[in-house]
Amino acid sequence: MPVLVIYHGEILDDNGLPELTNDEAIAIADYCAYWTLFKRSISTNNPNIMQMA
Repeated sequence: MPVLVIYHGEILDDNGLPELTNDEAIAIADYCAYWTLFKRSISTNNPNIMQMA
């Protein structure tokens, strides 16, 4: 079961972007990779990609 984490940054850097810890950045990247693989598996109807996701 995927877990959805909504990030609300309060501390901003000089460019106005939220400062993330390394763990938060990895969690966001993992979620994006999972969602991309999941969408690709549905669009191609490929069970192997679904299993990777």
